[in-house]
Amino acid sequence: MLGDTITPMDLAAIDKEYVRVNSTELGEEVEIDIEDEEDFNIRYQLILRVDTVEQDPSLYCIKISTNHPFFKLQKSCVLRSFSSFYFLEKLLLSSTHDISPMLPLKPLLWTSSQKTKLQQLTNFLFQVLSNRDFLANMAVHLFLQTQLSMEIIKDNIEGRRHDNETGDENKDALQKPISMKEADGENWLKYILKRPVKGKEGQRRKSLGDHLELLSVNLFNILPIINE
Repeated sequence: MLGDTITPMDLAAIDKEYVRVNSTELGEEVEIDIEDEEDFNIRYQLILRVDTVEQDPSLYCIKISTNHPFFKLQKSCVLRSFSSFYFLEKLLLSSTHDISPMLPLKPLLWTSSQKTKLQQLTNFLFQVLSNRDFLANMAVHLFLQTQLSMEIIKDNIEGRRHDNETGDENKDALQKPISMKEADGENWLKYILKRPVKGKEGQRRKSLGDHLELLSVNLFNILPIINE
């Protein structure tokens, strides 16, 4: 009966405004209704937004808010590079022969406008999250809800590592305020990137992964400063 259908409003409400905080004009946002695997009357919600990071156009901010039980975090925010999307696509294509590439050729998209890049990258994630098989894929969850590097994600897929899918990055991002005494609103990214990574040998920045680690820890606390 129609009256027995469980609508998204009957489930835990998702925080739609979460993905829109400090959003950019170029950003792309999509909403996805996902049917339950066992009861097609149950539909979960997922809202996804991809924004540019103005201070570093090579990075993209991916925010998700969802009530789907597959996701360990109802809300998450990560930073990913342009190339990491293609790395994820490669991992997904290697796991199945039933789909064709979902992204345009990398050289073509790389030379496109930032708006076109955002549209294509967002559409790629929309296709992935609309696919029932990919929705439960470990690589997808590690990509969207942790700041693990793509190499480490690959190691997890191939069984060489077993990282917690939620990690500590997103929890810290919501709990640990950044001290802005030495930073200002215009140079926040430069300030973050020059800081030493706690626990890294020699206290030196060694990779993009180190940069992303610091950015993920401090993202929510510095974003409000950017727009002041």
